[in-house]
Amino acid sequence: MQLNMKKNTRVVGEASYRPWPEMNHAARTLRRAAREQGAAKLHVVTGALVLTALAVEAFCQTLGPGLFPDRWSDGARPLANKAVLRKLELIGREVGVQVDYREEPWIHVNALFEARALLLASSAAAQLVDEVLAVDEDADPHFDAHAAVQRHFRPLHNLIELEKVAGEINKGLLNIWDAAGGEEAILNVTANTGWTVQSVE
Repeated sequence: MQLNMKKNTRVVGEASYRPWPEMNHAARTLRRAAREQGAAKLHVVTGALVLTALAVEAFCQTLGPGLFPDRWSDGARPLANKAVLRKLELIGREVGVQVDYREEPWIHVNALFEARALLLASSAAAQLVDEVLAVDEDADPHFDAHAAVQRHFRPLHNLIELEKVAGEINKGLLNIWDAAGGEEAILNVTANTGWTVQSVE
């Protein structure tokens, strides 16, 4: 049996936190994990969907305060309290990018937030299913059936579709990021640090 040896490492310095790079990286990592999961895959896809939507909100929280310093958190009706889709429209308008949820790539943002909302909505009536599934002989068919139902009624539970939507959304967000003069280095999660990592003997 091989032991996992540890070494002491000292971290010294400062760390800045920017919500969008962190949440976007977390969502991308969870989508990758979902591709590699076995029985837990369905729930990892659900988590990835929620985090992908949260990354859009994090984008607004990253750019908004700098673009609207006097209105983001202050005043009678702070912009930070508006719905995410409205915040994204306002940020786009401020930097000269039209965000129209009937057009590409913004239509995908709308689909993502509808998919997230469906996760919290009970069905008004039972949903009828009649589908033949190929299931491994030693697998529990109930889990595969549940996964098939989720994919059927919730299109973004199809990981391929979720990846496509996330990619299109990121193209649009990067367009706004560039128009706002956002620094490329900030998009790298580990670049948001001013620390050094040293081995401790």
